[in-house]
Amino acid sequence: MKAIIKSSILVCVLLIGANVSAQSEDSWAFGVKAAATFAGFYGDGAKDLDGKFGFGAGLFVEYTLENNVYFLSGLELASKGAERKGKDFKYTASPLYLQLPVHAGYKIGLSESVDLALHAGPYLAYGIGGKSKYEEDGDKEEVDFFGSEKEEGNKSFDWGLGAGADLILSKSFRLGLNYDLGLTNISRGDKKYPVKNRNLSISIGYSF
Repeated sequence: MKAIIKSSILVCVLLIGANVSAQSEDSWAFGVKAAATFAGFYGDGAKDLDGKFGFGAGLFVEYTLENNVYFLSGLELASKGAERKGKDFKYTASPLYLQLPVHAGYKIGLSESVDLALHAGPYLAYGIGGKSKYEEDGDKEEVDFFGSEKEEGNKSFDWGLGAGADLILSKSFRLGLNYDLGLTNISRGDKKYPVKNRNLSISIGYSF
């Protein structure tokens, strides 16, 4: 945890230092994006669960150095979770996180108007809502995913590592592929049966 915080602070310092030394408006990019996601849980406490489709949206900011190395961050809403379906029952977990990626990357010029941007780094996330639903034989039960330990809720804080690739068209339009792997156990249950997040997303975006 301390290492992740230190990494985040280091990236922020590098961004500020780069801005002071370069002062080039062309080096900064701010934008918006939306994503379709396929999320799931993994770990011994999630062996019987399948992935589920969701959504993502957010703002991003990046700073590119002269040697095509760049830093990427932003603030995202990320829908995660998992589900399980049987003949007479259905379980669905649909947590919603506010997520902060802190990535470093490299841009490869494919042509005058097309760049390939590769990036990786840690992310921090905090659960802001979502439900766990169980349906069986017409009966439905719904609880807060991030409820208390007594309510068998899950932990709100999550962190992990992510990596992605973006195709940048005409310096503005973006098509992205990203994968996040959670490294913390979000379950409040038996520690022998951890539950961790994983999330694959395909995004479209536009930078200003």
